[in-house]
Amino acid sequence: MTTTTQALFDLVTRPEYIQPIRDEIIQALEDEVKEEGKDGWQKSAFDKIPKLDSFMKESQSFSRVALSSITLSDGFQLARGTHFTIPTANLLHDPSIIPDPEVFNGFRYYNPSSQSAERQNRFTATDSNNLSFGHGKYTCPGRFLASYTIKLVVAMLLVRFDIGFPKGKGRPRNIRFADAMFPYPNGEILLEERKKT
Repeated sequence: MTTTTQALFDLVTRPEYIQPIRDEIIQALEDEVKEEGKDGWQKSAFDKIPKLDSFMKESQSFSRVALSSITLSDGFQLARGTHFTIPTANLLHDPSIIPDPEVFNGFRYYNPSSQSAERQNRFTATDSNNLSFGHGKYTCPGRFLASYTIKLVVAMLLVRFDIGFPKGKGRPRNIRFADAMFPYPNGEILLEERKKT
C-alpha cells in the first residue's frame, strides 16, 4: 500500500492531474462496456489508462532486502537479510537520463502518439535506467498484480470521490528509514462522494 498511498498523496498535492486522469479512467470504463458489453471494471480497461500509468511511475520509489546470500560479480558478498537498494533515485534524478528530473511531471511518461513508447513507459516497464521493479531475469514477476491493484484503488477513488487534504493541511511528510521511504502513516485525505452525472 506504500506506493498506492504515495500516489494518492501526490495526486492530492497536484490536483491539476486529477481530472485528466479521472476522465481517462471513465472513458476506459465506458469503452469496455461498449466494446465488450461487460462491466467496465475489467483488467483490459486498466491497460487503457496510460496517464495513470505515467503518474504512478513518476510517483514510485523502491527498496530491497536480500532474501539469501548474494555474491556480486566483483566478489563482494551481501549476507541474507542485508538491506540494500538499487540507486533508482540517482538514475531517475539524473538530467542526462530524465529531462528536468527535479520537477514533478505526472505525465512525463505519457505519449499518446506512440504505442511502442506507451508500452515502454508503463508503470510495469523496466529498463537499465528504471530499476524500480528490477530488470532482466531479476524483474519482479508480481509487478503486474501490484500495478493493477494500485490502479484499481486509485481509479475507484477518483471515479467515486473528490479527494483533497483537510483544510489548512498539505501533503504529509515522508518517513525515511535507512534507505527506504514510506508515506506518513497518519496522513489524511478527505473523500467527498461525487454527484452522479
